[in-house]
Amino acid sequence: MHWLYLHGFLSSPASAKAQALKQWLEAEQDSIVTAPTLPFNPLEVVEVIQTVIDAAARESRPVTGIVGSSLGGFYARLICAKYGLPAVLLNPALRPDLLFEHHLGVQTNPYTGESYDFRPADLEVLRTLIVERDPDPRKLFLLIQMNDETLDSAQTVAQLRQSPAWIQSGGSHRFDGFEHTFSAIRTFLGSTTC
Repeated sequence: MHWLYLHGFLSSPASAKAQALKQWLEAEQDSIVTAPTLPFNPLEVVEVIQTVIDAAARESRPVTGIVGSSLGGFYARLICAKYGLPAVLLNPALRPDLLFEHHLGVQTNPYTGESYDFRPADLEVLRTLIVERDPDPRKLFLLIQMNDETLDSAQTVAQLRQSPAWIQSGGSHRFDGFEHTFSAIRTFLGSTTC
């Protein structure tokens, strides 16, 4: 199995969440996790993801599923709709164009040191990437904690009501106790066909 992990805004593959999931999944025989560093620019993000998927296919190790956290969940949903790959959405930012209206200006990723001037044009690009209707909602698995201080959890649950979900009261945007979801993630990605 080859899984793709997509990190969130101002995060990276070096985050504790990404590393813990990667280590746990790769402990299983014949499993690999690719976790690319995603740039700020939304069009570049899509290009990076497509490059990883295409390269994996050429190397006969096709990506079989995606896990996306926060903004990574937004991109995971997009890739699911485009390629039909099953995706786990972890406290996903389904409308980053609205969320990031408050984050315009220069942003610096604390993991990579990269800075980027986030502009209204980037919000427009994000709007063009929104998935209005999932071709197969069963290929999405929502993992969400209702006390997410960053996103509107209730709205996310309502929007993805046709998808299987693990909904927890309490928690936070970081997803407290994330390691308890690993078995469910592996089961979903391993049992959902492309």
